[in-house]
Amino acid sequence: MRGTAIGSKNSSNFLTISKMNDHTEYDLMPGVYRHYKGGMYVVTELVTHADNEDGLMVPLEDPIVCYRDLDGTQKMINGRRQIGHQVYSKKLSLFNGLNKDGAKRFVMV
Repeated sequence: MRGTAIGSKNSSNFLTISKMNDHTEYDLMPGVYRHYKGGMYVVTELVTHADNEDGLMVPLEDPIVCYRDLDGTQKMINGRRQIGHQVYSKKLSLFNGLNKDGAKRFVMV
């Protein structure tokens, strides 16, 4: 399944992404975010649509945030060692979600 980002920057420099089926907009400001455990990341893309088995572009129920490691150190992601500026993906609902203490998982710095 191949994903596609659809969107544009508006005058306030927000990356505005629209779901075509219901015109819901997600505003995600490009920039550096701090994970609640201390890691620093740069948001690179928000994937909103993907190809299905028939090759048709369909909207994702939960868009995927693509981000990369800022400090270039080794990270363990899903049990695999990732080095440098590897791009990771996380569903928007998880990216914007709260940790077990009720604080945001990622906060813009």
